[in-house]
Amino acid sequence: MFLGAEVFAMLFYWMVFVKKCKIETTVFVSLLFVGLIYNFLLLPYMAPDERTHIDMTYRYSNDLFGIPYTGNEVTLAKRVDDTKIELVENPALSNYYIVYNELLQGVQDDSLVITNTTANTYAPMFVYLPAVLGMTLGRLLGLGTISMLMLARWCNMAFFAVCVWWCMKKLPFGKLPLAIIALLPMTIQQCNSFSYDAVITSVLFLFSTYIIRMTYEEKPIKIQDVVILSVLSALLVYGKSGVYLPVCLAAMLIPAKKFGSLWKKFAATGALVGIGLLSYINRNSGTVTQVLNTTADTSVAGFATGNTAAMGYTVGYFLQNPWKLIQMLANTVADKTEFYLESVIGKKLGWIAIDISGVVVIGFLIVFLFAMCKVRGEKQFVTPGQKWWIAIVCCLSAGMILMGMLLTWTPYGHVSIEGVQGRYFTPLLLLLSLLGRNQMVLLNENRDRELFSAGMVLQLLAVIYMIKALIVV
Repeated sequence: MFLGAEVFAMLFYWMVFVKKCKIETTVFVSLLFVGLIYNFLLLPYMAPDERTHIDMTYRYSNDLFGIPYTGNEVTLAKRVDDTKIELVENPALSNYYIVYNELLQGVQDDSLVITNTTANTYAPMFVYLPAVLGMTLGRLLGLGTISMLMLARWCNMAFFAVCVWWCMKKLPFGKLPLAIIALLPMTIQQCNSFSYDAVITSVLFLFSTYIIRMTYEEKPIKIQDVVILSVLSALLVYGKSGVYLPVCLAAMLIPAKKFGSLWKKFAATGALVGIGLLSYINRNSGTVTQVLNTTADTSVAGFATGNTAAMGYTVGYFLQNPWKLIQMLANTVADKTEFYLESVIGKKLGWIAIDISGVVVIGFLIVFLFAMCKVRGEKQFVTPGQKWWIAIVCCLSAGMILMGMLLTWTPYGHVSIEGVQGRYFTPLLLLLSLLGRNQMVLLNENRDRELFSAGMVLQLLAVIYMIKALIVV
């Protein structure tokens, strides 16, 4: 790994300062390499909820093979070899011994056996598709359990890297903020695991890129752009229970002249939002109905100590006590903002068991703030009114995230909302980065290469802290 890091350091220097490759190309190569390192540091099952995501990926891989469903969501048909190797969620040395000994081993017994598994997450296949294809390819090639899991995870990372490369290629401005967001330790961890965050985050980035292009480029809107935007609006509600639905409202940023008239703009954006809303209803109507019908007697919070179920908050409670809702939101902002900033960057990785230095967090915050600034003489593009609308859209989505965890996860009596993690806000960061473009803080010249290099140094520093945490377990 260290030899590979040295080779990459030379390649990175050559690409950035000698060859001066396009920033999107450098970012693409960097993501693939960093993802490879994370693959061997944060092993399968070590990312949050990865056990469930692995089982869902295996279930969909079985569908591609035509293996019939067992009829029970807590059982699954697996290869015999895949039931013998069990990695633990904590950074135990036993994990690395298993990987070291089994990485290059092929499958010995690929006959199927029914085994117990985690419950179904009810996520559609497309959010797992890159990992499903990677796992299916590994099984076709006869790879052993470890190499199959590693390949599937890296396929997730490769999909994310391709999407980031395409977005940076198409963005008229704001490429560097996206590069820094993609390079954050938490982003790499999630997109280089079996989590569907890789696909959902990519869809949100693609949607945001199309909105920015259609709003700020001088080119006329093409019908294929509207079609793609409509498809993306339908897809973005399939992650995190549809909390990103308000992002569809960002389509209101597109000027009316691009559509030909004001009524055509409202018709097109209304249809776009309608598609997202219908997708949301189709996907989450049962969950919404259950939440609305939950009473104090039937409410159960997901966050509880031990095995004791705790009573949760209900919609009816807040309708009767609206001031309590305002207090909880205010307490959450006051108590959790620091945690959200740290967790969106990656202060603690894995199951919050691997501690990364605060220097990395502060460094990434500084680099991201500079990345948002525009170069002196560059066109402003983003008007104050557009910034207000972007802030409203992102606040609505953040509000849905908070309300979802308040009604399903927070026990009654808690003064702030529990269960929300900073990584839930990562897909919104590309749109939020537009708020940083201003006329007061300016860069005298383009510093994309230097700033991205600083981000890469911080990422490698995070890797060093991961190694330090892992070798003392």
